Amino acid sequence: MSIISDHSQMVQDLKSQDYLEIAERMTQSSDMIDIQHATIGLQTEVAEIADAVKRHVYYGVELDVVNIKEELGDAFFYFQAALYALGLSLEDIIKSNTLKLRNRYGDEFSKDAA
Repeated sequence: MSIISDHSQMVQDLKSQDYLEIAERMTQSSDMIDIQHATIGLQTEVAEIADAVKRHVYYGVELDVVNIKEELGDAFFYFQAALYALGLSLEDIIKSNTLKLRNRYGDEFSKDAA
């Protein structure tokens, strides 16, 4: 089996928890990634996604889903870095955001509550 096919199989077998562990190891092993780096990285990646959507909506360019997928992956990496820098977990964010949304909207979203 070639290195390329080994890598392809590894990527196919990845689960979300594996990704989180990889991202966490990368952020733990680098003195460069802190909350400022993570925040600026998030902002940069989200701006790239917004630019792709803008180009599609306003200039009629085909929506580049492959590029957006890559940028979302980069944004998720920086999101994970921010969690690590703040000593938080994905579960912490999900729980607190779920409570916030339930308090704000109850069981159903409404434009008035937004």
